[in-house]
Amino acid sequence: MRIAVELPLAGDAGADGLRARDGIEAQLRWEATESLGALLATADVRDTAHGGLANPHQDEGTDTSRLPSQAAAIVRTFGADRSLLIAISGLRAEIAAADALAANAVKLPLVTLAPLEDDCMASTAPSGASKAAASTYAVSVAGGASLESLAVAQLLLASKPHRVAILTDRTLAHGRQSACLRRILARHRVAFDVDLKRGPGTNSPDALLYFGPAERGALLCRPVAAGSLTPQAFAVMAHRGYDSRTLPPSCAWIRRTARYVSEESGNGVSPRDEDAASGAAAARVALAAVQHAVERRGRDFTKVTRPDVAAVLREGGDTDTLIGSTMRACAGGSADRATFEIVPRRQNLPASLSVEDERCASQPQRRSGVRSPT
Repeated sequence: MRIAVELPLAGDAGADGLRARDGIEAQLRWEATESLGALLATADVRDTAHGGLANPHQDEGTDTSRLPSQAAAIVRTFGADRSLLIAISGLRAEIAAADALAANAVKLPLVTLAPLEDDCMASTAPSGASKAAASTYAVSVAGGASLESLAVAQLLLASKPHRVAILTDRTLAHGRQSACLRRILARHRVAFDVDLKRGPGTNSPDALLYFGPAERGALLCRPVAAGSLTPQAFAVMAHRGYDSRTLPPSCAWIRRTARYVSEESGNGVSPRDEDAASGAAAARVALAAVQHAVERRGRDFTKVTRPDVAAVLREGGDTDTLIGSTMRACAGGSADRATFEIVPRRQNLPASLSVEDERCASQPQRRSGVRSPT
């Protein structure tokens, strides 16, 4: 059995892609040697960057704007190969979004590494799976994108703010995160100002929130730091060599982190390596989904179809078998929660926090943990 894999292996995202590939392959090797009755699978890896540069000094700063379209083209190619039952891709959010559209179009089950856009469903939807999930072929081991807004809201609401200033770098993804946060704050009757051009202005906000750049997460600051956050300061934050220790003491990044691979799995992947851990988790989900589909077909692999595998992904299945020891699948097959780290550590903020997709809260097998602010 082959699992299709699309990852950038060169260019600005190449180092992250290589680590994700290593995590995928490590998990598949471990499954083949340690899991009784598991399917034997190999990764059929395609390079999103089409070769490109392979030197870390030259690759830094390489334009990655074409990666989403190139990645989607590869997913469509996978879709044309009927021997492929499932794929793994979507290293970054913008790539995952493009890949999900392509996967749904060609009806190819897909597991993405980055969060998928969910129209704020993870943070504002009523319990129960969404209608859109009934036909989707793409799921994410990182859960819905709006879980980041939920994590930010959890920290904000703990201090009982009256007014919050919300800034973004004006990218589409961060605009959506801002919109999700505003919807949560409105539910809690917290006032907010959005995209202020000269900082928080004269309304004396209790906190300032900045969405961007993507790889650092969301920046949360108390008002005392507002004077230091000039346009020049935001420009420096976007640089790859930025040192987060230079932040004002009242600021911290809320950063999504991979905590969904059990340290006891034996695959040799460290949970500290975010990209490798995400790859290992995706490989585990992909292989388990096909395995469950095979079992439903009386263990006859030749009868398994892509809709069979997609149905298993959407349903989620057993927690420990499908995802790992710290989260499970629900709400259309995506992970039911996400874990975030506070960087750098601050005395007035927790070191990490977990937020849960609100659509999953009514599920009977929900594990105990930090609940979202509802």
